Parts: sequence; C-alpha cells; structure tokens
Amino acid sequence: MIQVRLWTDCYNNCSFCSVSDKSVTKINHKKERINKLSQIRESKIGIIGGEFFEGQLKGVEEEWLSMVKTIGCNELFITANLINEQYLLKETLKLRPDILICTSYDTVGRFKNDEQKYKWLEKYCYSPKTKLAGFICRLLGI
Repeated sequence: MIQVRLWTDCYNNCSFCSVSDKSVTKINHKKERINKLSQIRESKIGIIGGEFFEGQLKGVEEEWLSMVKTIGCNELFITANLINEQYLLKETLKLRPDILICTSYDTVGRFKNDEQKYKWLEKYCYSPKTKLAGFICRLLGI
C-alpha cells in the first residue's frame, strides 16, 4: 500500500493531525499533483489531504473525477473528516462506490466544540438518509 498526501489545505485544526501548514495550494499545483496521482499503479492507495471534500477541490473537479475513474488500484482509501458540507463526495462515490472513506469520531481532537460534534453525529449517526447510521451508532455504543 502507498499513502499519498496531495496537499495541506485544511482549516479544521484537529489537534492530532500532522498538517500544520494552513496555506492554500495553487490550482495549477493541485492539477499537477492529481494528474501524477492518477498515474500510480499499486494494489492499494490511500489519499490524505489536507481535506478534499470541504471545497478544496473547487477548480480541479475535472482532474479529480478523472483520477478517481482511472487510478490504477484495486482498493482506494480517502481520508476525510466529514464534519462540514461535503463538496464532490457524492460524485466521487458515484464513480467508484468501492472507495473506503476513512474518518474518525475523536472526541478529543476532531471536534472544536459541541456544535461540530452534534452536527457530525446528526449527519452520520442519527440520519436515516445515511447508510452508515446504524453501523456508526453500534460502533459508538449509541
């Protein structure tokens, strides 16, 4: 398995994260990195950010979706916090439903306040719209 960090664009400030550079990667650099990633051939590929689905893919939608379709791996893992509105996540999963989205329910470092935590729980634990709802609730013992 190979794990790739495409950029450090993230504004969530999770205390456990190694991303401390809060700069914004230029669009042309994002395009270059995504295009290079699409050329990797490995059985398992993990992609970490910064973040991807909180607007950081604006301006590189075509490259991202093309990469998702053509990346040369059997298993694709993408790390995302899933706290805020998710931009391009549905489209990504529609192209490749077998992607494993990796996230965590970390009450110490993930959520900056109770409102964020309850928003996440509402979206991924209590919402009947979410396929993960029952699974996540069982994991959390809720």
